[in-house]
Amino acid sequence: MSNRPPTYANLPRCPFNTLRSYRIENIHTKDTTVLFTCELPQGFLGLSKGQYVIKITSTWEIDMMLAAGKCAVAPLIAVTGYYMEGSNDVDGFLMHRFTPLLEYIESLNSEKRVAVVYAVLALIEDLNKYMIHGDLKPENLVIWQSQSQIRILLIDFENSQFIHSSRYDDNQQITLRYCSQKRIRNPLSKEAPLRKADDDYAAAVTGYTIITGERAFNGMSERDMERAIEQGQTPDMERIPDKTLKAKLKGLLKSGNTWS
Repeated sequence: MSNRPPTYANLPRCPFNTLRSYRIENIHTKDTTVLFTCELPQGFLGLSKGQYVIKITSTWEIDMMLAAGKCAVAPLIAVTGYYMEGSNDVDGFLMHRFTPLLEYIESLNSEKRVAVVYAVLALIEDLNKYMIHGDLKPENLVIWQSQSQIRILLIDFENSQFIHSSRYDDNQQITLRYCSQKRIRNPLSKEAPLRKADDDYAAAVTGYTIITGERAFNGMSERDMERAIEQGQTPDMERIPDKTLKAKLKGLLKSGNTWS
């Protein structure tokens, strides 16, 4: 029996038009990201009744999510065909709809937020044993809940690559406020393959956002933000009340900004 992870090619498949029999609502369209919700009945393609999300994306992202295993939201079904009249055929996948992490932590106190950050860091450390996410941020973290368990999972693997890969994607979309000075200061660095250091730095900034409830460089324009990062500005980790976590996040900022 093979231990290789599943891929897009061997997921169960469903034509997009088949899903039109059920209520489909476009919930987000930005750049190349297109998301839909879909309410499915009990037993549809072996799924339980409930609300699902359809994401139109590349087969690369689907393969990386599947390879990420327990660290990622699982694509359940490959979706093919066109999603609007006149559009080209596209690929995508269907997944459970989860609670966004930022929504989940809204009512949490400081102590519980610290616990969430440690859980996020453990998740990223597990993923980084074999893969770099490449776009870590709170918006790409979701909550999965059962009657007895709560887990944090990652989504949005479009930038992801395996450790030591030399792959570089000209269309790679990075989120500026989670990038290190090293990544954006040198034009050649911007085009360099992803490193674990990129996830280290983004993890630190993500932790800062979870604890403080504020995005780093909030209120700055993209131009001013890039200038600030180029000059070495980072989130103020002195705002982290837990001393052990503060030291951990400072360490990640440092390691995330030191690669050759």
